Amino acid sequence: MREDDDAGPDNATPEREMASGSDSALSGTSGSSKSPALLTTQTEEQRAISQQVGDEQTQDVLALEAFLPYRLNRVSEIVSRSFARIYSEQYGMSRPDWRVIAIIGQFGRVTAKTVGERSTMHKTKVSRAVSALEKLGFLIRTPNSEDMREIFLELTPAGQAAYDALVPQALAFSSHLMNSLPAEQHALLENILEQLVASASSFKA
Repeated sequence: MREDDDAGPDNATPEREMASGSDSALSGTSGSSKSPALLTTQTEEQRAISQQVGDEQTQDVLALEAFLPYRLNRVSEIVSRSFARIYSEQYGMSRPDWRVIAIIGQFGRVTAKTVGERSTMHKTKVSRAVSALEKLGFLIRTPNSEDMREIFLELTPAGQAAYDALVPQALAFSSHLMNSLPAEQHALLENILEQLVASASSFKA
């Protein structure tokens, strides 16, 4: 309650009415309302803050389809899946199975560790692929007599026959991909891939 409300309507004096009118005139408004100028200033500040928040959110958003690692992985996935149909339909092999076969076919007898290093597959995945290929009759394991912790992997005659049949198809598929590019871009592609590998390997967060 305002202090001058203590005087009721019958007790109001001209002086009090004049004082009340003067207070209202000085404040420019009645009650607790804010001036238009102050409201305009606050509105502009709120807009500025909203714009700043919007800009920050926009800067933090990652467009995945434009993210280079994602794009490279997508290309790799599509290419690998396309060729996988060949060895999957013909021999019932998975992608890890094919990688193991390809490495042993290229280098001959190797250890599981070597397969993991050259294929960039985890040892668990290599072990599963080796077991699957054993069931298919495509490879055999022989212990290393000098180090029993190591096991050598070799292709069986059936595994070698599968490898020999798949190599021409793999080369044809690779040529199909390269032929989609102009001849002058073949060397450029090789150079770009090497540079990306080197850059990613030297990256430090």
